[in-house]
Amino acid sequence: MKFMKNVKRAATIGVAFATLNTSFVFAGAIVKVTGTDVNIRSAANTSSDIITTVDTGLTLTVSSVQDGWFKLENSDGSDAYVTTEFVKITQADGTVNSAGVNIRTAPDTNAEVVSQADEGDELSVTADVGEWYEVKYDNSFAYVHKDFISGDMLKYLPAKKVSVTITPADDNNTKSKGEEVVDYAKKFLGLTYVYGGTNLNSGVDCSGFMYSVYKNFGITLNRVSRDQINNGTRVDKSDLQAGDLVFFNTGGNSRISHVGMYMGNGQYIHATNNSKNCVQISSLNSSYSARTYVGACRVLK
Repeated sequence: MKFMKNVKRAATIGVAFATLNTSFVFAGAIVKVTGTDVNIRSAANTSSDIITTVDTGLTLTVSSVQDGWFKLENSDGSDAYVTTEFVKITQADGTVNSAGVNIRTAPDTNAEVVSQADEGDELSVTADVGEWYEVKYDNSFAYVHKDFISGDMLKYLPAKKVSVTITPADDNNTKSKGEEVVDYAKKFLGLTYVYGGTNLNSGVDCSGFMYSVYKNFGITLNRVSRDQINNGTRVDKSDLQAGDLVFFNTGGNSRISHVGMYMGNGQYIHATNNSKNCVQISSLNSSYSARTYVGACRVLK
């Protein structure tokens, strides 16, 4: 792709701006040039030297913004700048600022939670959707509330309207009972941790969470995790199904000190006192979960 008209000057200074590719990791944002013969300058003002010019459609990476100019970097490590007037941000880094942040299928608190992010995680944000940000998720998009993402470049993202359609729960028995229990448990993601708690409105602990979720389906479990393993049939880790209880030894005097619910795809939902948002989704294959895993049982017939 030809994108430097002032070839002689550009070669002398050593400019080599990269177009976006699938393996590129950027520090700030991705911008697309929207004008013709847009000047790339050596400083953030119109009096500085012109390093080169670029045309419509070229994708550039920028690291920061100052006084209406995006900062780029030359191949020799020196700085370069392009005015914000003739480029449009298509993607920006966002940093998650809280633990157990829900990532949803639509910009609505009633939308399905597809995953969670932890404090310090970086997400690729693509649009401003009112009180939400659109983020890249797998090969599509998902949404995170603005309260939980920070980033200097986010305010330059384009605004986007997204129609929200929340599909009611399917009552035609296409889902297994275990999947129904998991869906119900996911409604309480972010709930406060309360030691000994069994209230799905005000707070729960790990076993209280399982006790209360299953109670909604007419199943009474023992109250504490070490006894809940006796409420069902033991199952091997390789045979886990959605809705199975999974148990861990996280310390203390008992062999079992923590319990969660297997969701499928190597994930489980549980209430933990190690997070600002106690009800969260974790990977059963994480080093901590694998190290502390004790066993599982199936409560549902």
